[in-house]
Amino acid sequence: MIKHLQRKTWVIMDKKRMVIGAGVPRNRELKFLTDESGTSRILTYPTKGRAEAGFKTSGFYCFGGVGKYMAEQYGEEWQHWGHDKGEALQAVEVVMIIAEEGHTIL
Repeated sequence: MIKHLQRKTWVIMDKKRMVIGAGVPRNRELKFLTDESGTSRILTYPTKGRAEAGFKTSGFYCFGGVGKYMAEQYGEEWQHWGHDKGEALQAVEVVMIIAEEGHTIL
């Protein structure tokens, strides 16, 4: 029986690795990595090119504290909505681990 799965994938994060792209492809937002209260799913992409297209041709809503953080770090245009050519956001290769509750991953 498999206790956990491990897969490489691509996500969109800001250059300081504080926020991540979440939601669904037609309703996307930036969320703090530390935000455990939300139910938004992390947006994942099969390739670096697709992830880059996700922020170079489309944008993200930035609500509340995320909008304030993005505006302070990357400019006022990020206060509520923004899309980027690579100044603030990046495609980042990550390893996603899916584990059954209660199983230790070493």
